[in-house]
Amino acid sequence: MNATHEHCFYKLLAGAEEFMVSFPCTSDGEGPFWDKDGSLINLPNGYQECSKLLMVALGNDMYRIAANPFLEAPTTLNWGDEVFARVGYENTLELTKIKTNQRFRHTIWLMQIDSEHSLSKKIHELGGGWECVAGGIVTISIPNENWEEFESWKSK
Repeated sequence: MNATHEHCFYKLLAGAEEFMVSFPCTSDGEGPFWDKDGSLINLPNGYQECSKLLMVALGNDMYRIAANPFLEAPTTLNWGDEVFARVGYENTLELTKIKTNQRFRHTIWLMQIDSEHSLSKKIHELGGGWECVAGGIVTISIPNENWEEFESWKSK
């Protein structure tokens, strides 16, 4: 992530706190998964997984994921995603629902990137953000309304 860039996407992640978050997952520890209404799906052979996630409290039991959980249990969540949760056992946040009309779409590319790269500039121009970890795993997040323009740009 280009943390010094004064871009609105990164401002959405400001004020984050670390929470232990509990969610239903598959027997392989992947999840959460949800239905079209955002209700979490409890799988028959699954269990509750816990991950430490940086989250921004938005009020009314809503939280925004503020960092991609690369080093935590495999999760379908990305930074910028908004979820509903309640405080559970030992102050763990228990996910209760996923906001289905997420503001951002995400993709992962394998490449090197920095703030001067044309891709970085385009992502920021479209109101999105990026983060590079492990020397080349780049998560790109683009607002839904600009996704088609991003797809068109990258195919050129």
